[in-house]
Amino acid sequence: MDGFSEIRQSFREAAESSDIPKFVKEHPDAAFVFASRSPLPAAVRDSLGSKAADVRLRDLDTETQRPFLSRYLARGEQEVDSVLDQIESNFPGLPLIPLMLTLIARVYDETGQVPKGRATLFGQYAGWILRPEATGLDDPAGLDVAVRHLVRETYLKSGDRGMTVEQGVQALSAIKDKLKDFDIDTSALKLVNLFVRSGLYRRVGENLRFFHDSFESYYGARALESAFHSKGYDYVFGFKINPAFSETWEFLNEILSESQETQRLEEALAACEKKSVAPV
Repeated sequence: MDGFSEIRQSFREAAESSDIPKFVKEHPDAAFVFASRSPLPAAVRDSLGSKAADVRLRDLDTETQRPFLSRYLARGEQEVDSVLDQIESNFPGLPLIPLMLTLIARVYDETGQVPKGRATLFGQYAGWILRPEATGLDDPAGLDVAVRHLVRETYLKSGDRGMTVEQGVQALSAIKDKLKDFDIDTSALKLVNLFVRSGLYRRVGENLRFFHDSFESYYGARALESAFHSKGYDYVFGFKINPAFSETWEFLNEILSESQETQRLEEALAACEKKSVAPV
């Protein structure tokens, strides 16, 4: 069972407490393998019995990151030392996982630099995915607006990762006049398909997911940044107190720290807390 941690929030409680444990107990002679980014809940773990074993894929280390980067950098081994030096100085907290090093390699190939911080790295990688040569648009600003709106109307509203094609088309149709102001005058379906072709989203049947969940969290933070600048402090505060959006909140803090606005965020949220705003 791949992607246990990606189960939609609206189905999570039933899956953990009854659906999966019941299914496991009904098939006592079967072997089960769960792939998850987070530890399995106690009810699921207990249903597997005393012989259950945890296997954790280890991070890349100082020995294995060199051949990994050599493979993904355009100029291979000759650039590895420069990249590793910049990681140490610019990004000392970089998680040594394949995703992050792959993004680093791509951004370095394009800019010659390793960015400082996850938010900058994700933003630069997304900018490369949606570059004019790949999308046919002279200015990608409208695409950024469209993706932020998709995430605001799906993930931030429900807490569920991804969306259906129909949900995406409906959300983009609602802002078609706004997108025209950004020189995007195409159907909502064609725009959804553009995001799939670019690699930002992946499509399985009628379902759409970001190619990695952290990019949905990143664009969620970009949507909250927009709300913050529009003084929608009550709306933003709801996500601070909702643990389901912890990664999104981390991205938001990093984005605002780059523009030296974290103090204003803290002051605004302190005022919201005094008013006892209900969580999202």
